[in-house]
Amino acid sequence: MFDDKMKSAISKAISLGLEKGIDLEKAISQTLDLAESGKLPLDLKSNTVPITKTYSFKDMDIDMEGRTVCGYAATWDLDQVDDIIHRGAFLKSIKERFPLGQIKLMSQHMTLIGKPVEMYEDEKGLYVKAYISKTTQGNDDLQLVKDKVLDKFSIGFSIPGGKYEIDDKGIRHIFEVKLMEFSLVTFPANEAAIITDLKEDFDISLENAKAKEKANKENEDKDTELKLKEDEAKELKRKEDEVNELKNLIKNRFEYATSKIY
Repeated sequence: MFDDKMKSAISKAISLGLEKGIDLEKAISQTLDLAESGKLPLDLKSNTVPITKTYSFKDMDIDMEGRTVCGYAATWDLDQVDDIIHRGAFLKSIKERFPLGQIKLMSQHMTLIGKPVEMYEDEKGLYVKAYISKTTQGNDDLQLVKDKVLDKFSIGFSIPGGKYEIDDKGIRHIFEVKLMEFSLVTFPANEAAIITDLKEDFDISLENAKAKEKANKENEDKDTELKLKEDEAKELKRKEDEVNELKNLIKNRFEYATSKIY
């Protein structure tokens, strides 16, 4: 439908749209409309092309109460489209974009659902910890992750000019990326990226809830027992006061009667 020059312009236009804060679906739609109407300029001053890469995770660190999910958004492996992202590629984004809140957590690259709260590179890949907001989509995705229905990450990024090389085997080596977002998605492109530790699933949450309920009940029982003891002590003191009062009354009357006789 489009020649190579137009395709390049479309990619660059979408990238510019993302940089301006337009969501991916809207950026694509607007760009294609402009291209089909012949109004899309072909000399856009951008050398960044938007890319998404997907990574499957086998395990997951999900904290249902804290609404956080942790794991590897990318790894240093060769992926299914013959790309290798090299260690160090994310450092600039982590240093410059992450502190400014310019990296987002998305659902299917379409809907904003949260933000990263921790990001770093290690020997395996890009490790992230993200908070999922209390929105309808966020709640749905959190449940799907817990149920292991959503089990993949995908990163949305662009490659600055000159920051990659293609070797004689056709493998592209990527040395720097501009990370825009990472998403919970359905289908993978790289099977190696994983969300690491299953910290809290439903059974653990239920067990914790039961333990908490038991502890609360034990505390309530202790409080009730203490209150009963206090009430018993008060009742005993009241009866003692009544007895003492009666004794004093009898004593006073006896002394009065004796004084009358003598």
